[in-house]
Formats: sequence, structure tokens, C-alpha cells
Amino acid sequence: ALAACTVAFLHPWLSPTERSGTDTLVVEGWMSDEGLRSAAVLFREGGYQRLWVTGSLRPFGYWLHAGDTLIVRASPQLHGTVSLQMAGLPGVPYTVELNGTRKQGVVQGDLGPAEMPPSQQVLGTLRLFAEHEGIAEEDAALLCAVHLRVDGKDLHHLPAHIALHQANGGRRPGTPTYAALGAAKLVELGIPAEVLTTVPVRRSTERTQGAAEAVAELARNEGIPGFDVATQGVHARRTWAHFRRAAGPLPVGVVAMEDPKCRRWNWWLHGHGWAQVLKELIAMPQWLMRCQTAASNTTRHETVDVSSAHAAVDPPRP
Repeated sequence: ALAACTVAFLHPWLSPTERSGTDTLVVEGWMSDEGLRSAAVLFREGGYQRLWVTGSLRPFGYWLHAGDTLIVRASPQLHGTVSLQMAGLPGVPYTVELNGTRKQGVVQGDLGPAEMPPSQQVLGTLRLFAEHEGIAEEDAALLCAVHLRVDGKDLHHLPAHIALHQANGGRRPGTPTYAALGAAKLVELGIPAEVLTTVPVRRSTERTQGAAEAVAELARNEGIPGFDVATQGVHARRTWAHFRRAAGPLPVGVVAMEDPKCRRWNWWLHGHGWAQVLKELIAMPQWLMRCQTAASNTTRHETVDVSSAHAAVDPPRP
């Protein structure tokens, strides 16, 4: 009976919801699409006036529709072997243009390296586009640039400008961080760009701790009296602890967005639910220790790289 009660109430304990009553909502941009949709509803219905999206660097990856062109520009040029891996609908023809030299190929379906031009020891400008030619509907996603690396380093960790030129004439900036990606998705969900601010995290420390420190620093600089943090499911208690420690005396609330693969009252019926809960339990000693360390060193603050999503969803690159 004790074990059953522990299992039943473990999820609610790990995923608390307690709002601070302030008008700023912080969203962790790495959440699933379901979590971000819930966060958009929370923002609209919760009386918030501003929305900050935070997140660390993410792996390179972009989907292309028919007529889209992915453009990468590195200035100064990046020296080293350029490697590109792609996946998508089998049979879709694509073109890679590297520093003005073009190569064409066809998607095989499985993840694999693209056929690159011979001059692949430097990255200046790279263009990638696909054609549907009756293979799929015009609005279907055809091709995914899964990995782009220079000498084995993910391009999102390197100084380069990324943009997606769409077939309809629109242009979307790259999303090297989960902050930028989350902000872009929230705009698509109808959140006004002018209320959004991205708070990217580029540190190599624990990601939640880095996000908490960046947001707390911005709140102090902007004179924000407090904020709520929206995160996904059982990650909420860890998130709340880090943000409260980083923000010091500022009131910090937390709202746990429902994880469709790890629901509150039946998570133990699914492998994903066990994986998420156990991950949080295993990480607990580490984040408790980190929070205690952060609390004893509250005088250290860093400059935060922030940008308005209205100006550019993708913050300036270092």
C-alpha cells in the first residue's frame, strides 16, 4: 500500500503548480509542441503582460518544404571539413551549393551524408533546397537538414548566420537555441511578437541552472517584481528550485504543463513515464547541491544576451 501511494503521488510532487501573482511568464523553449501550446493558452488566459522564452543551444536541424531554401553564411569563413547529413521523403531531389559549387542528389530516406562539393574544406556560403516534382503535396515537409558540421563541430556552436527563405517569399531566421525555437513556435501559435523576449543560454553549465541565472539577471536589470515559469511535467520541481535560488528575494511561481507521454495519474503505465520520473529522481541530489552552491554565491552575475523576438527570433551570434 505504501509503495502504491508513493507511486501515485510521486508525479504530483515532482510537477507542482504555484503561481506568484506577477504578470511575467517564463517559458522553457525546449518543451514539446503540446507543452508550448499549453503555455500559449496559459499566457492568454493567465493575465500575463510579457513572455520570456529561455533555452540552451540545440542541435542543428531544419525542415524544408517545396521551394524553401536554407542559407548559411559564415563571415569570416569557417575552415575545416564541411559535413552535411539529411533525411526526408525518399526520392526527393535536392541541391547543395557550397561556396558557389553545386551538387545534386536524391534523398534515400535513411539518415545519411549528403554528397558535398569537392571544395569542402571551408564554409563561406551554403545553400540547400529541394523540389517536390509531384512526390508530395506542396505544403509537405520534404527534406530535413539533420546535421551540419565543420570539423565535427555543430554549426549552432559556431559563428554563422542561418536563414530559411520560404517559397511564399517569407524569411525566417535560424533558431540556434531552444529559446529562439520556442519563441518562433509561440509566434506561430498566435502570441504577439512584441510581447516576446528571448533569453538564450550559451553556457556549458547545467542547462536549467543556466536558464535560471540568465532570467534572474534580466529580471533584476528590468526591474521585474517576479515571474512564473512554465515547464513540462515532472521537470517542474527541479526548474522551480533553480529559478527560486537564482532570483533570490523575487517571488517565483511555477506552472507544470501536462506531458502527454507522462500524465499525472497513469505515468507508471508507460515506459516514457518511468524514464522521465526516474531521470528527475536520479538528478535530484545533483540539482539540490547546485542550488545550495548558487545560494551561497549570490553576488556573481553575468551579462545576459537578450533580444526581442519582434526584432529577430534568432539572437545575435557571438
